[in-house]
Amino acid sequence: MVTQEQLQQIMPNLALERVQTFLPWLNKAMDNVSINTPLRIAYFLAQIAHESGELRWWLEQDDGMNYDITVNPHLAAILGNTQPGDGPKYKGRSPIQLTGRSNYTNCGSSLGIDLVNSPELAEMHEHGFDVTTWYWSTHNLNEYADNQDFLGLTQKINGGLTGEDDREKYLAVAKQVLQISS
Repeated sequence: MVTQEQLQQIMPNLALERVQTFLPWLNKAMDNVSINTPLRIAYFLAQIAHESGELRWWLEQDDGMNYDITVNPHLAAILGNTQPGDGPKYKGRSPIQLTGRSNYTNCGSSLGIDLVNSPELAEMHEHGFDVTTWYWSTHNLNEYADNQDFLGLTQKINGGLTGEDDREKYLAVAKQVLQISS
């Protein structure tokens, strides 16, 4: 489990009120998918700190048109965005920035929430951490964390290495806070 102090040290720009609100949801969601070792927790928190701007952005800042079939058919197909407007509708949400109709469909089905018709549910703290850990679990990211495969894990989340330096900084801090020797 992550303590309030640890989360504040890893994400120093996260307001205390939000730390207190998020911490029970975060710890419960991590426990549900066995993010339960210091190494797994460090990798998880580093990635979501980058993806969500330290849990401030639960909705992608971009308009999502790059994911739309009308703009980028290849990327849209990868994400399962089959209809015009799917890009903006299914742009990144939750601390991990879940993206694409396919992910929303599969995640919603698994969690028992209608993310296809109500994608904004992924932005709510009651669901956002479960959405995030669903993605983590279904992509076997604990294995990447256990093997300290930072680049592989980043690629699984991001599809590339965007923000690699920022993610590495968060990981270094998380390892220090959680007392993991590199």
